[in-house]
Amino acid sequence: MTDTIEAVDEMINQDTPGQIRTSTDLRHALLQEFDHSPMTAREFAAYAGIKYSTFSNWVRAWRKAEAAQAKDEPVKTGGTLHWLAAVIIPPRLT
Repeated sequence: MTDTIEAVDEMINQDTPGQIRTSTDLRHALLQEFDHSPMTAREFAAYAGIKYSTFSNWVRAWRKAEAAQAKDEPVKTGGTLHWLAAVIIPPRLT
C-alpha cells in the first residue's frame, strides 16, 4: 500500500488551493488499493491526502460503473437447464 501512496505524492497536481488533478490510472490504482485495505473511506482519504468528499464521489462512481458492468455480463450457471412440467388445477367453487 505504501508504494501507491508514495506514487500519489509525486503524481497529484494541485491547480488551485483545495483542488487536485489526478490521472485516470492513478485514480483507478487508489480505488483498487482502497478496495483491498481495511480502512474506511474517510481514513483512506486522509491517508492518501485527498478530501473525503472528493474520494467518496470517486468511490460512488466506481461502484456504480462496476454494478452497471455486472448487469451487462451474463449470469454464469454451473449446470444445465432442466424443465419442470406443472399442472394447475383450478379451485372448486361451491
